[in-house]
Amino acid sequence: MSFTTLLPEGTFTGIPSHLRGMFREASGRRHGSDYRQVGRHFVSILTTLVPDDFDEEVQSWSVLLDIELVPILRALDAQSSDFNHVGQLRAWTRCRFPRVAELVPSQRWKQFALGATEAMEELC
Repeated sequence: MSFTTLLPEGTFTGIPSHLRGMFREASGRRHGSDYRQVGRHFVSILTTLVPDDFDEEVQSWSVLLDIELVPILRALDAQSSDFNHVGQLRAWTRCRFPRVAELVPSQRWKQFALGATEAMEELC
């Protein structure tokens, strides 16, 4: 399963300072559970991270997130141990938020994905 690409190229190239701080804290710990918190927070603030090159007059950012990201997170929620779905979240994040994706170590993506699905459950 691949995600439908409706978001503009370029996307969000920065990292909010508070999120960067969470990554810094998580990277200094031995346990991956901190990346779960980072994933949860990342998804909870996504609607506020509108890329500069995105024209909200043409399309709603939150609607596009619903179209692209929510199906990936729902698939993760239904089969949280399926690494294929974790890979889809990783690919989506690399494409849409490349600097965020760079800060998640390969061995921590599952924890990041678990936090992301928890945030989606809270928001929906």
